[in-house]
Amino acid sequence: MTALSELQTIAEIEFCDIVSFCEISKDKLRLYLTDESFIDIWLSKKVLGHYAFHWERGHINGSIYRHEISQIRDGGQLAPSLSIFTMALRRMLKKAL
Repeated sequence: MTALSELQTIAEIEFCDIVSFCEISKDKLRLYLTDESFIDIWLSKKVLGHYAFHWERGHINGSIYRHEISQIRDGGQLAPSLSIFTMALRRMLKKAL
């Protein structure tokens, strides 16, 4: 299972009340939320361990949230340090509640 697939599973199970749909395309996971906003999650293929969140809420209140960090990948699988990444995802999704 790839890192994006594992994150998709977390979003679909832990946040099923606010995540309406998920899709993976190339190096990005997009989470569609029930308020019609979305969160993109990128895992860089060029910079090992670099990832970013982009939460688009422009149609709701004009806001966009971005979060970038370098430190997670281990051959495409979740590394032990990914707990920082999953905690950031959980915090971002909890803001949507």
